[in-house]
Amino acid sequence: MKKVSLRDIAEELGVSKTLVSLVMNGKAEENRISQEVIERVKRVAKEKGYEPNQFAKALRTGKSMTIGLIVADISNSFYSKMARSIEDTAYGSNYTVLFGSSDEDPAKAEKLIKVMLDRQIDGLIISPTIGGHQNIDLIKKHKIPFILVDRPLSGVKSSFVGVNNLEASFEAVDTMLKSGCTRIAHINFYQELGNMKDRFNGYVKAHEASGLTVDPSLIIHVSNDRAVGEIQQFIDHVGDKVDAFFFANNEIAIIAIKYLMHSNIDPHRDVSIACFDDHEAFHLLKASIGVIKQPVVEMGKKALELLLERIESNGKAHQTITLSTEYAVLNEELARK
Repeated sequence: MKKVSLRDIAEELGVSKTLVSLVMNGKAEENRISQEVIERVKRVAKEKGYEPNQFAKALRTGKSMTIGLIVADISNSFYSKMARSIEDTAYGSNYTVLFGSSDEDPAKAEKLIKVMLDRQIDGLIISPTIGGHQNIDLIKKHKIPFILVDRPLSGVKSSFVGVNNLEASFEAVDTMLKSGCTRIAHINFYQELGNMKDRFNGYVKAHEASGLTVDPSLIIHVSNDRAVGEIQQFIDHVGDKVDAFFFANNEIAIIAIKYLMHSNIDPHRDVSIACFDDHEAFHLLKASIGVIKQPVVEMGKKALELLLERIESNGKAHQTITLSTEYAVLNEELARK
């Protein structure tokens, strides 16, 4: 079906294309076009189902009213909640959001950035990958306002929205130590990601605060593309040597808990568990589990607000917003049995 053009509306009304363009672009009154003509043009445009060419509008106004969002994996519950928060907040400000998943691949992130730049986005919210500095350089080259979310990137000056990773991890591990756990295994991703490094440091500092020395054999940093096999091998190695696990995120936790149960290690009777971030699946476990709840909705909202501020005033000073987490024990009644 042929897309309705300004010329189609002009021919229907017997007026010039220029007049229709002025009306549709909100410039009718300043050009002394009567209210009657304005209403006629808008009525015919609506009847014909006219939709403005957003690319042409962006070239004309300098704004596409579109922003980009690139995260590691949009299917992950953490990022999907954040994306929904950003989308809802953007909608209230008349912006549309383009989504993309980097899959922790800087080359894929670069491709997504280029596609979004071609779509004339006004700004970008990005959770960077390992080795993501080149991606940031690309964004800066095109002078597009951007916000880092969830993961800081060393050496990059930017506005950032995240949580108190180190302090939250310290609290979770300290709670397990004070409950009597003495051999807490830790599974994390590689330390190039700033948030994961802080979570590891929180684990270490909690041990130091209790006068304990961390056992390196109880720690593993897994790769994103081989995480399942590496986690399973690690559990086979330490499963009978530990009394607790601290998982750096819910993706790791889901993989590990499945394998613990497969290995006949009861997450309730045999080991204690704590995880950075919550997940719906944890609420279904017949075991207590400590979770660090992140204010995901608020993170998305704050990131979008900061980005819109930078779009409106690109010279505005960079801001860092660190939101507080909440530590809670799910299925706590089971912990008392």
